[in-house]
Amino acid sequence: MRMLNKVKNKKNLKVSLVDFISNDKCSFFPTIYLPEIVFSSFIISTPVLKAHSLSQITGSLKNMVGIAPPKHYQGQYGVWKKAAFHKDIHQSVLDLHRYRSSDLTLVDASIGLVEHHLGGRFADPPVNKLVAGFNPVCVDRVCASLINLNWRKIPHLFYLNE
Repeated sequence: MRMLNKVKNKKNLKVSLVDFISNDKCSFFPTIYLPEIVFSSFIISTPVLKAHSLSQITGSLKNMVGIAPPKHYQGQYGVWKKAAFHKDIHQSVLDLHRYRSSDLTLVDASIGLVEHHLGGRFADPPVNKLVAGFNPVCVDRVCASLINLNWRKIPHLFYLNE
């Protein structure tokens, strides 16, 4: 269910926003706030391949957390702008995928961070690839293998039957 709200920005332009969307199949975010534009646009996700300390991998699915408006998801579970997603990152990413995923993913896997997203060592040798596809789950599963992660052990990739 979409609830649209008309708001005015500083230049007095009318912008449509989705106040909230509901989905009973989503256990962590049964209601989520997302901008209207994500439902009327072709989305290309362009993550950089890296291991992540919470989600194990940053790929197309985790990269989509960027579409969530920070004002609705910060503060409650930490200091990050999208801290609400971090409380149960795998279920959060699964739920977000159920609302909206990328239409096309292009992953920069030219180097690859293999320890965690805030630093650590680079893949040695560098991965030296670009990975693209129209199915973000399949793209992420391929990317996991490129940095020696087993996608079957990454909950948000394992539980999706794609």
